[in-house]
Amino acid sequence: MKWRNQLLALFCLLVFAALGVLYFEHWVVQKPFGIILFIGEGLSPERLAMTRVYSGGADTRLSLDSMESLALLRNYSNDFAAPDQAAAATALATGVRVNNHAIGIGTDGKALRNLVELARESGRATGLITNANLTEPTAAAFYAHANDQTDRATIALALLNGDLLDMAMGGGAANFLPESKQGRRHDGRDLLLELRRNGFDIVRSKAELEATPRWRR
Repeated sequence: MKWRNQLLALFCLLVFAALGVLYFEHWVVQKPFGIILFIGEGLSPERLAMTRVYSGGADTRLSLDSMESLALLRNYSNDFAAPDQAAAATALATGVRVNNHAIGIGTDGKALRNLVELARESGRATGLITNANLTEPTAAAFYAHANDQTDRATIALALLNGDLLDMAMGGGAANFLPESKQGRRHDGRDLLLELRRNGFDIVRSKAELEATPRWRR
């Protein structure tokens, strides 16, 4: 009698586990663990075609061609057929066409929510990495709102005050430093020092990055 009860309990456990797997696979909405957006400046079909030819011929397949889904985005600006860097980046970051020179600002003058802000609202960890300056329009469109893409000092302030990014890596330190420290800021503020006081680790070299404890990376 005892072994029958054990078999019955085992059978119920297996049925419960099978139902749980079916429920998870078919009814639970599975969120992606992480989302990484890569932006290639000027990555147009013409440049991709030239890359294929350079790599081995017109029929050469690139890593990009192996992706399951590809899409083309029309990111022309609201006031001109050819977008500048600010309008094009804002279209990527917000999904809204804006006027040239505007970063994260709609045609009505109001700030537009970008992908990083949406991720932050959902409790996600966020980061921004660029091989250019952090204050350039392509990067700034994901954390700043400015009417003038050339106002790098104001854009740098947005990185300090926005509280959107857990990590930011890129160039352009001069826009965060006062003139007294070989920077370009006329307000005398050292934003890197202020970021450090706010709990951020500031690294200026590969050696400093490698010296950062892994639990803080």
